[in-house]
Amino acid sequence: MKPILTLCLFLCCASPLIAQQNLLKLIAEKSNQEITIKGNAPENKFLSLPKELECGSANHNYLVKDGKLFTLVDGSGKVYLSDSSNINRIDNTCFEGYNFGAYTFVWKNKIYSLGGWGFWKTNGGLRYYDEKAKEWFIVRLNEEIEFSQIRNSLVCPDLQNNRIYLAYLEANDVYAITPKEKEDKRYRVQCLNLETASWWKEPKFLSSDIRSEYLTDHRQIIPTKYGLIMEGVGDFWGLFDFNSNTVFKFNAEKAALLGANEIKNKKGFYISYDSTLYLYNPLTDSLGYIELKSTDFTPTDLHLYNDEPFSISNWVNKLKYYFILSAIFILIIFFMRKRKSIDFPEAQTHEKNKTLEVDKTSPFLSALNEQERSVLEIILNNSSTGNYTTIDQINHALGAKNKDATIQNKLRSDCLQMINKKFGVYASTNDALVERERTEFDKRVYQYQINKRYLKKLK
Repeated sequence: MKPILTLCLFLCCASPLIAQQNLLKLIAEKSNQEITIKGNAPENKFLSLPKELECGSANHNYLVKDGKLFTLVDGSGKVYLSDSSNINRIDNTCFEGYNFGAYTFVWKNKIYSLGGWGFWKTNGGLRYYDEKAKEWFIVRLNEEIEFSQIRNSLVCPDLQNNRIYLAYLEANDVYAITPKEKEDKRYRVQCLNLETASWWKEPKFLSSDIRSEYLTDHRQIIPTKYGLIMEGVGDFWGLFDFNSNTVFKFNAEKAALLGANEIKNKKGFYISYDSTLYLYNPLTDSLGYIELKSTDFTPTDLHLYNDEPFSISNWVNKLKYYFILSAIFILIIFFMRKRKSIDFPEAQTHEKNKTLEVDKTSPFLSALNEQERSVLEIILNNSSTGNYTTIDQINHALGAKNKDATIQNKLRSDCLQMINKKFGVYASTNDALVERERTEFDKRVYQYQINKRYLKKLK
């Protein structure tokens, strides 16, 4: 009985690997190059593990190092090594539940894990797996940028240049109400220099051209040596290249192949090796491929992030700069006006005291221009029948019916003031010819009529 049980356990572990021989052969052949494996969907798996998490199953992260396939269980520190016939757990890790959505990668022949979510908190720790100690150890960074790939963040590796770019929404402390929750919700962009173990001194802002839905896993995101191929960037498939801060348009024919593969090969994987993108179907252990060339990517005018870093001090300095410029501008205008009043006092006095000349030998209407005459005639006709003239009627006479309310008020006020001013000179009186009073239904609105003392004289 015991040998039969042992055989059954062996077959359960070995059968998934026997079915993936073409994949393992590819990994072995490309052992000297960086290989990235990513499922069409985050939950896709091509290996069955004896036990993933204490409380259930988890996603897999597949990594290639030294021509060997490693499987990391998402949300834990568990590491499995696969060969052509066996899957063996090689770590001694006890802890789990702290790093869901962490970004896992191989750099300088070591396995790393960055960030993650767990126990209601996001972390930004960088950890590496020590194969001798069979445990994880931390790498101290200059600061902690908290993120998780399952919580609105996007990771773009550039391991050839020892960089990892990150677009993320600043995390809040869920255990306490903090001032962070009151800050703006714009996405930041950061870059981790793996050689110096340091992030940029200040983050940058994600460009407004890049909508936040591109940072979730709801669309296809395929890592390549050129950057991240992204499904549905506007009306086209695009490439996000954080290193050059550029969005590229992807070749339409090859994008169509990826779109068709996404539909037909839902359980499949993308395997990126140099300029080749393999399309792996774990159900049939078959490998198709698409050759990628630099000419497949056409640069657009879209940028991924603003070149100027985000900093509170930058904004304060900007405000100071604009305040100083405004103050200088106001002072210049003030001194120019003051100098004008000093240099030309006689001209200003003459302008102020200049009297309005009106021909008193002709009828009063001849002293008015065309607009003033049109307005006065409407008011005169309405007053003759005992009616008031409305604001709309005056605006219509001025040709200002469709203009902005501020412009209407200015034109109307200037016209009525000039009519009264000319009449004062013409009749040698301080009386207003056109009088106004508030309407009964709305005290904020005026209506107009001719001064009754002069109504018969103007008829």
